Amino acid sequence: AMPEALSTAGTIAIYRRDTKTGEQLLRQALSLRPNYVPAMHVLADYLPGVGRPDEAIRMIDRAIALDPLSAVLYGKRAAILEDMGRFESAQASYLKAMEIDPDSPTGAAGLAILDAYVFSRLDSGLTGIRKAVELDPGNPLYLNLLAVMYQDIGLRNEGLETARQLDTQY
Repeated sequence: AMPEALSTAGTIAIYRRDTKTGEQLLRQALSLRPNYVPAMHVLADYLPGVGRPDEAIRMIDRAIALDPLSAVLYGKRAAILEDMGRFESAQASYLKAMEIDPDSPTGAAGLAILDAYVFSRLDSGLTGIRKAVELDPGNPLYLNLLAVMYQDIGLRNEGLETARQLDTQY
């Protein structure tokens, strides 16, 4: 079997919640093609959810070594580190993702959440989430975060107006 087919089948199995089969197929793809970044990415996405975040970081770091200009991989790395409570490292990975792709709404939103709720810089967080909404205006997650940040910073009317936008759009 080809690594691409195994990786695709593994990804589908994981999304269908057949995680044991999915992981086996992804690892089989990597045994045939050890540098196959898409399989690494899916495994790195899956592993934290089954209590293996350190393995996920090793996997995503391997993928980044092979594709060092991938803002998506740096964003995934940042999200895993954030979930592990390694906030400074997560911030550095989000910043690297933004350096690679300044128009990444995921990177802007990730930095905004860290700024606002980990580093207690609500003003900076608000600027970041506004940028994420500007880059991806139809994303309900970013609009919701914007509404919450407005409320948290004391801009109640702006928060309510943003929440109304969510109600009318979704």
